[in-house]
Amino acid sequence: MIAAHMCVAHSSWLLSQVGRSRRLKQVATLCGRLTRIALHIQSTRVQYPPDEVTDIRYGSDIGHVLPSELALLTDPALEVLFFHRYAEAQLMQYELAGNEKQGQGPIILAVDTSGSMTESLGGIAKDVWAKAVMLALMAIARLQERDMVAFLFSGSAHELTRFDFPKGRAPHQTVITAVETFYNGGTVFEPWMQATLKAVDEAQFNRADVIAATDGLTSISAAARDAWQHRRVERGMRAYGILLGTREGMHALAAIADAVLTIDNLQDDMPILQTIFAI
Repeated sequence: MIAAHMCVAHSSWLLSQVGRSRRLKQVATLCGRLTRIALHIQSTRVQYPPDEVTDIRYGSDIGHVLPSELALLTDPALEVLFFHRYAEAQLMQYELAGNEKQGQGPIILAVDTSGSMTESLGGIAKDVWAKAVMLALMAIARLQERDMVAFLFSGSAHELTRFDFPKGRAPHQTVITAVETFYNGGTVFEPWMQATLKAVDEAQFNRADVIAATDGLTSISAAARDAWQHRRVERGMRAYGILLGTREGMHALAAIADAVLTIDNLQDDMPILQTIFAI
């Protein structure tokens, strides 16, 4: 309830500032819905999420789908096969058994603020949806007493801003600034990846959950990829990639993520929300 009330407070503050920015109004409108979904998912999930592979089964849980199934999405000729299997719950996925965690790490969110993120998917701007997800994740962080960091990035190291939300909390003005931050440049992953690895080291504990939301990228350098993979193993990171309205960069994103989720209509976002809000 505390997390829910704090989201209402954020929404009210955002709405009080709508004269300054249309983006604030749009994010505030979405914030309530996404946070209610996030808290509901948290209240109904198992206490200790499954993490030990025991078998392979068929289903439609994108977060546990085998990489070989996700690879279908990289080939336009096979993409329809993936979605047919998804609709029929016939994707091969890991059967997992639960084990109690010794602790949870920080939530780290990277949001692409390239120029194309202003485009709409199903009537909702990609940037607006990603910022509303950020506020909903803050509610989860408050609920779980976890630190959260958000990186707003675009095309260079100079187009990167870090926002810290200790235990999911921050002054209203910090939230306003994070929502309004938009660089309108290109899309380069290496700077926020390097900043994320630094944040993980600063956190002093393992098992960070990292989520990156973007509408396409071209490549990730081998050096950045190798450093990321080494740290994932060393620090027990889990990483999710969200591609908004594109499959561009699917292969590159899959190389650094445990799961890559795609969406073409932000009015139909429940499958993705069910995965990322279950962290």
